[in-house]
Amino acid sequence: MGGVTPARGGIYDEIWRVAEALVAKAEVRSRLHRIDKVGLDKLYSLRAGSIKNGDYDKAISVSLEIVRREIAAARKEGLAKEHAKVVLALVLLLRLVARAKKGADGAARSMAAGLVVGISPRPEWLKKYVENAPKKPREAVLVALTGMSLADWNAFVVRVVEATAGRMTPGSVVGGAEPGAVDLDVAARLSRLAAREKTKSVDLPKYDLSDRNVRISRVTVSGFRGSSGTVTLDLRKNDKPADVLLWGDNGVGKSTLIDGIEFALQHRVDRSTDFNSSLRSSVRNLSVPAAHADVELSDGSVIERSLVTNKAGRDEPSSLDVRPGFRIAPVVIRRADILRFLDTDALNRGTVFFDYFPDPLGTLGVRPDEELRGLEEERFLLRVAKDDLAAQLTDIYPDAGVDFTDSTKLETFVGKLLASLDTSEYEQPIDALPADARQIITELRSAQQRSSAIRKKLAGGVQTLNPIAYRSQLTRIVPILLTVTGNLTDSFKRITRASHVTAIRVLVAKSGPVSLDVVVEFDNGKSALPQQAFSEGYKDLIALLFFLTVTKKAAEFGQAKILVLDDALQSVDATIRVGVMDFILNEFKDWQLIVTGHDRAWLAQLRSLFQRRGRSFAERNITGWSFAGGIEVGGVSQTRAASLREAVHRVDERMAAAGTGLLLEEISAELSWRLMAGVTRREGDRYTLGDLWPGVAKALKSTTLKATVDEISLRVEIRNLLGAHYNEWADGIAWSDVRQLAEDVLAVYDATYCAVCANWVRKQGSRIACTCGTLDLS
Repeated sequence: MGGVTPARGGIYDEIWRVAEALVAKAEVRSRLHRIDKVGLDKLYSLRAGSIKNGDYDKAISVSLEIVRREIAAARKEGLAKEHAKVVLALVLLLRLVARAKKGADGAARSMAAGLVVGISPRPEWLKKYVENAPKKPREAVLVALTGMSLADWNAFVVRVVEATAGRMTPGSVVGGAEPGAVDLDVAARLSRLAAREKTKSVDLPKYDLSDRNVRISRVTVSGFRGSSGTVTLDLRKNDKPADVLLWGDNGVGKSTLIDGIEFALQHRVDRSTDFNSSLRSSVRNLSVPAAHADVELSDGSVIERSLVTNKAGRDEPSSLDVRPGFRIAPVVIRRADILRFLDTDALNRGTVFFDYFPDPLGTLGVRPDEELRGLEEERFLLRVAKDDLAAQLTDIYPDAGVDFTDSTKLETFVGKLLASLDTSEYEQPIDALPADARQIITELRSAQQRSSAIRKKLAGGVQTLNPIAYRSQLTRIVPILLTVTGNLTDSFKRITRASHVTAIRVLVAKSGPVSLDVVVEFDNGKSALPQQAFSEGYKDLIALLFFLTVTKKAAEFGQAKILVLDDALQSVDATIRVGVMDFILNEFKDWQLIVTGHDRAWLAQLRSLFQRRGRSFAERNITGWSFAGGIEVGGVSQTRAASLREAVHRVDERMAAAGTGLLLEEISAELSWRLMAGVTRREGDRYTLGDLWPGVAKALKSTTLKATVDEISLRVEIRNLLGAHYNEWADGIAWSDVRQLAEDVLAVYDATYCAVCANWVRKQGSRIACTCGTLDLS
């Protein structure tokens, strides 16, 4: 099979041909016969049994028959549920075939992740299977599995996703009609619907505005996540709350401090109030019993919160009170939030914002997926409890030969056991059993009943599709999300300069009560969903712009103007990252921004951006971490000028020469473009001191620094001879010359970098001055 071309019979003919190709490539030695009369439910059981017995040839044959049956059902009904079963049946077959191909699992998971876009709700096995799947399959493996090229496979996946989207949109599929007979260009349909959408005037709730102007002065954590001891992060500059660039290598504790801010302000971590999950990072440090965080605000108040253990042995916050300025929206945007937005099906995507704009008189908002995660965790714990209780009961009745984890078998056993006893003297028949058996049976029944209730609730997706369940939240959040439409296109185009994009439209609560659809319109008249047309970086950008817009809107209603970006920009394409941050600095002018990261080159770019925008900011560095000692926070990184002054003070000629060279490189790099200095270009050039300094020196010779610049040019080679390379004969260079060069470079630095406004001087018409005017070389 060299490739799959669109068949006249519709998408299901294509799916069937891909299924047959998978089986052919699996080289199944024998095909099952006479299973056409076996019921579909029994086919699934037969498949499971074959896998359990290791008979993969049989399992693959059964899986192919399941695909055929599900296609027949979908053609007959033409509904979303039946269509989803077809796609899932194909994925099950794909997963099974991949087991027979060495090294094919990653590719299969990637292929499955593409096929199930738009399928909702997703069974748990599917969520786990496609979690962290590779972005695209390796073509060699793809060919080995299907015989298709990557281009053919991608085209097939697009058609499957379009068919899924069409069926997930009410009215897009006519019941009983052959799939493929209806135009399934969902992007075009969404675009037309969005163009007709009109924002209705809605009276939004009134929130308390008393905290809207507070800022954070410091955060302290103790026994909290990666901090076994007490560590304090100062977020002030000149004794006033400022923007902060918090930097450090991965794994040294940046997120511990950010989580401390969120926990103290909003009694949650990573937008979750689940502190007992064994599947999440522990909030309580493993070395000490107490977990505590407190935040000092600019009004002098301190918000404190600890993790305490309740009577049931579960961890919970010591207080659920939240200040008015921190109730309306999360204070932290993380990379995980962007992924959550992108990975959530359009039908449920609106729920990502359900912890924004809660009831003014209620508690913090909770996302349905957070409730689902809690239920999943509880189900896991109940499964362990059931196994343990069943084992204990088996010890008491070793000859029973009963699987006590099965509720039906348990009840049958208990009924027979009680029938053999005289229970007439007991108010409750079960009281006739020995105390230990009675206790275990009671707990086991309770665990089974709770497991059954959770299973039903999970199957219903916590009523995600029920508009009544979320009516009050929808009335608040939908109008807010609709306002994103007007800003999204302008913001996206301003950052990316993507002239071929004419509009990015948003529909809320259209394809479902909690849906959020995004469609992109292009200058050729075509429309597409973001996942069909955009790179990962552009999709990340759309998600980030959503969160930024809604967060900024929250400030209008009383949310404190504090925004933490915890590695949120690290995944954005480097080509647009600077533009994104410059956009944020402009849009959030009067906000306190806290940005974390680990890339030193990115830190240098941020530093320059903040200075260019005239922002007052402080740098903080996580200098180290140890299991026993926890986090080590350093202050502002020592500047190159400070390092040079220290070397001169110590009369360290080598370090002074090296520091002089580094500082002069920094001066040249910063002033070359600010003074519009001339630079000679070369092929593949990466500018060095030798490239930049001559132009900068020429520009500075028209200022009061002329004599100093001449002295630097006279001795600049000392940097190479003594400070950049090993030269035994260079040790004879006089200290007076080294010191003179260092002092002259420091003089230029002090005259061109303003400590008041944290900006370098720049050419402003006929003047060369800093932003605040403290430095003027004219």
